Amino acid sequence: MGLDVLLYDQNDTLLDKFVIEEDLHSAIFYKTNNWGSFQWLRKIKDYYSPNLHLSATEVELFKDDLRLYQNFINKHDAVMISDMVGKRSIQKLYRVHIVGD
Repeated sequence: MGLDVLLYDQNDTLLDKFVIEEDLHSAIFYKTNNWGSFQWLRKIKDYYSPNLHLSATEVELFKDDLRLYQNFINKHDAVMISDMVGKRSIQKLYRVHIVGD
């Protein structure tokens, strides 16, 4: 089970959804100690209870943290982050909801 990431437009219509898998979450928070310096990553550290709502502006800050964090994890996990961040450039994006189990 992963963190569900739901992307919405201004009318609250679901545009897309994807999952931050448990393996990637572990790579970010448990295989390194650098995550504490990244304000937006810290918000999803608790894998089982995030109920995080981000505006479009906050999503960009979150994506910036992910891009910068790629330098601290192995290449395979960095590629997973790159794919996740790169595919989520939706023009109509208004807000994101990240939900844990």
